[in-house]
Amino acid sequence: MNTKNTLIQVFLMIIILSSACDNDIVPDENQTEKGIITFNLGDSRGIQTKLGMTQLPINSDKLTKYEITIANIYLIPNQGDEIALLNESKNVDLRQFRTDVANLINTELPYGTYSGFKIEMSGVSITYDGNNYTANYPGTATATLACANNITVGESEGVPNTLTSTKIFQFDANFTIDETIATKSIRINFDAEASCYELAYTIPIINTICTFAVMRPEPYINMIFEEGIQQIRHSPPLDIQASLNNEIDYEGIHTFIDFNEAGGTITAHTSQHVFRGENADLKIDAESEEINSTTLSTTTIASSGETNITANEIFKCSELQTQLASKGYELESGKIYYFSLLKTWTIETGGSTYNLTRMCEPIPVYWP
Repeated sequence: MNTKNTLIQVFLMIIILSSACDNDIVPDENQTEKGIITFNLGDSRGIQTKLGMTQLPINSDKLTKYEITIANIYLIPNQGDEIALLNESKNVDLRQFRTDVANLINTELPYGTYSGFKIEMSGVSITYDGNNYTANYPGTATATLACANNITVGESEGVPNTLTSTKIFQFDANFTIDETIATKSIRINFDAEASCYELAYTIPIINTICTFAVMRPEPYINMIFEEGIQQIRHSPPLDIQASLNNEIDYEGIHTFIDFNEAGGTITAHTSQHVFRGENADLKIDAESEEINSTTLSTTTIASSGETNITANEIFKCSELQTQLASKGYELESGKIYYFSLLKTWTIETGGSTYNLTRMCEPIPVYWP
C-alpha cells in the first residue's frame, strides 16, 4: 500500500466534502441576524359553474365548512435539526379562504439554507348538507347528523376515520435566507372539494338516509413560492361525464399573480392529462405533453391583482383508456376516476422568458 497516495486521497476527499458544505448556511438560533418566513394557506379551487356537466361526487353548494387543524410546520435545514414553527396548533376553515389566503406563520428565522418543510395535520371538521364529520388524532371520527335530530354516530356505527395518525405532507423547497434574501413567502394550496367524498348513511330503526362528506385518505395539497409570476389557482369543471365515442371539450380558469409586480405575457402553453386513480393518489402519465393551440381568453398577466385566464382542453377518453390499459390500468365502467391537468406555460416577463409547469387539482371523471 502506498501510504503517501492514500493520505493524499483522504486529504482531497476532505477538501471536496468541505467545499460541498461551504454553500450551506447552518441555522443557529443564537445568531442575531435573522430573516422572515411566511406561510399562507387557502383553498386552491376557485368558484366555477358546472359547465353543463351532469353529476358530482360532492355538491359544492352543500360543502359549507372544511376546517383543518395544523398541528405544526417544520422547516428542514440542509444541516442540523428540524425547526418547529408553531407554538400551538391552528384551525383554518378553507371555505372562508376559497379565493384568498389565511396567514399561518409570519415569524423570524435564523439565516440558513433549507431543503424543504413538513406540514403536520391532526384534525378535520367538514360540514356538508348540514351534517358534520369530525376526525382528530389522537381521537376518533364522528358524524353529527342534523337530518336526524343532531344524533352523533361514531366509528362503531361505521363512520370511517381518515385520521388514524397525523397526516404529514413533506415538500422539497430549496432556499436560503441570508442578508441578500431576508424574506421568503410560501403559499400552501389545499383543495377542499378534491379532498373529500360524499357518504350516504342510513339511520337504523327510523330508516332515514343522511349524507355527509368525509376527508379522503390522501387530501390534495401543494405549494408555491410567492415570487415572480405564479399560477395560484385552477378552477376546473367539477366533474366530467366521459364518453368513449366522443372527445370531451372543457375549459378551466387558471388564476395568476405576479408577485414581482412587473406583468408578463403567455406566449405558449401545453396540456397533458395525468391519471390519479380512484383516490387521487396516483400520478401516471395518461398521454404525452402536447402544444395546446387553442386561443386563451387573454395572454396578458397584469402587474397587480389576479389575472384569470380561460383555457380550452380536450379529454380524449378512448385514447386515455388505451394508454392506461397499456400501463396495466384497466378502467371499469360506472366508476369515478380522477385526472389532473398538467400544463406548462411559456411566460415572458422583465425581458426574459421561462417555463412554468403546474399540476392542477384532480378532476372527477365518471367512466362510461
